[in-house]
Amino acid sequence: MMKRYTTVIFDLDGTLRVSRPRFMDALAAHVADFGYPLPSDRLRELERWVHYYWARSPELQNDRDRYGENLLWLRFIHRLLHMAGYEVSEEETQRIIETFAEAYNPDSVIMPGVRETLEVLQNAGVTLGVLSNRKNAFRDELERLGIADYFRFTFAAGEVGYWKPDPRIFKVALEHAGVPPHQAMYVGDNYYADVQGARAAGLDVILVNDRGVFDDVDCPKVRDVREIIPAVLPAAN
Repeated sequence: MMKRYTTVIFDLDGTLRVSRPRFMDALAAHVADFGYPLPSDRLRELERWVHYYWARSPELQNDRDRYGENLLWLRFIHRLLHMAGYEVSEEETQRIIETFAEAYNPDSVIMPGVRETLEVLQNAGVTLGVLSNRKNAFRDELERLGIADYFRFTFAAGEVGYWKPDPRIFKVALEHAGVPPHQAMYVGDNYYADVQGARAAGLDVILVNDRGVFDDVDCPKVRDVREIIPAVLPAAN
């Protein structure tokens, strides 16, 4: 096989690893227990909004500026329930947050096909990295998952000082890898943070859309991360 890209940079959460049970499934069940079931015909729409909100959206920035970092989760849940058609007091929202924090203790697991994909790409000589919007370094989690050794570099947004979709965070990773944008592919699960940010930095991008949240967006999509292999390593003619 010949390499089309010399470097592949992955998002972490929702791309390489996920929480089990998944966050949105657990949250939907939890708010339903409080008498606020999320409409079944709007679950994917609401989940899409969750991606949008946490991708440094204007709404998130406004909530942070107005209410402060400590109240972001309250504002997030309050907005989500409002979108679902419920008017919920701040006191009730706070009770939902506190009980959810106590009840939700998920396992961290790698996504299906991740290890196989990393093995194939590494054996083909592709440089691999991880770029996440987390605040803190996460190498220890990659080690617990058994995939740390595949990656030449890892960056958390909190370490870099820029947050996806800001193209500067992608440029930091490219500079570290020592490659121009056209030689790198980015793989992520959030259209607003990953696709829009990577494109603004000049990278090609593939969206992991395993839950069907972004079926209609204008970018290459896969359900399983193994599907990226042919795009990175097209068969030689």
